[in-house]
Amino acid sequence: MKGFVRVDGRQLVDPEGKPLILRTLGLGMWLVPEGYMFRFKGRYQSPTAIEDLTKELLGPERARLFWQEFRERFVTEEDVAAIKACGFNGIRVPFNYKLLSPEWSPGDLAGPGWQYLDRIIEWCTAHGLWVILDMHCAPGGQTGTNIDDSWGYPWLWESEADRARTVTLWREIARRYAGNPTVIGYDLLNEPIPNEHFQYKPMLEPLYREITAAIRSVDEEHVLFLEGAHWANDFTMFDEVFDPQIVFSFHKYWNKNDTASIAPYLELRERLGAPLWNGETGENTNEWYRECIQLMEDHDIGWSFWTWKKVDNANCPYTIRKPEYWDEIVAYTDGGERPSVEHARAAFEELLENIRLERCVRNDDVLDAIFLR
Repeated sequence: MKGFVRVDGRQLVDPEGKPLILRTLGLGMWLVPEGYMFRFKGRYQSPTAIEDLTKELLGPERARLFWQEFRERFVTEEDVAAIKACGFNGIRVPFNYKLLSPEWSPGDLAGPGWQYLDRIIEWCTAHGLWVILDMHCAPGGQTGTNIDDSWGYPWLWESEADRARTVTLWREIARRYAGNPTVIGYDLLNEPIPNEHFQYKPMLEPLYREITAAIRSVDEEHVLFLEGAHWANDFTMFDEVFDPQIVFSFHKYWNKNDTASIAPYLELRERLGAPLWNGETGENTNEWYRECIQLMEDHDIGWSFWTWKKVDNANCPYTIRKPEYWDEIVAYTDGGERPSVEHARAAFEELLENIRLERCVRNDDVLDAIFLR
């Protein structure tokens, strides 16, 4: 790819200056596992809790090797080629800051996650896909739920050190990918500050400004995607566009697919003159997908479908086949009897085989709905 995607008024444009509608795919489960994607119950929902589960059932060394192999196999160049062939034009890559900076030190950048980001960007370059990097799990936790791998509270907003570390990480990410036109830009914080923690809402826009200044110190080209508070849906804290390359990103799940449902975002676009992006949508029925995507297209809003593949679930493009003994694992997460070591190891070893794309089931009905076919 030559040249950068950029903001032009109320729209994104490609390197040739033509309007660009992002039709991207969110890569959940890969670098930010969530319990429901495995069919897990109870407390085993966050990445750390799921890693604890594997340590409980496999032993710490087997668990370490499992996750190493899981990240190698879950997304391969074959997946990237298939994402392109399905009709998507980009990938939103959620990541956990711990994979980039595993120790509690702002200067520690020795995590294995950099190689995963480098590799998928390289594959996307080869296959003509854009990339948006999404900090799904920020230091301390921006949300206080399983999705940010925190401790049940959004400690990011109580910790000046964690906010400084977030700023440092974004500066280093931007330094690494400055000059890379495959990367459209950076999704600074996923779904920050739900309603029950709205005392922190006044802190969101100032932190975005601080991150932006850090990024711009090393990278003047890439787009910045800013999500609102309360699952990316409340933008009342914004009264100006403080950088020319800003896109406002909302998420849309489980509500009506009519203009009224997105009216606040349309008003935001008109009021501030910046583009919109539906940065996450999915987890519903094919009928709902079709209606939602049609609504986005009718209003010239790009979108990102969540997510690529999950265990024993057919409401996404690909289904991961359930391994033998998997029901025993799920039952254990729901308070049931502990599976034998033999059954647990067999189940997770088979999962490593089943996450390969060639072993998954392609759901053409989902893809037809997403792409309005």
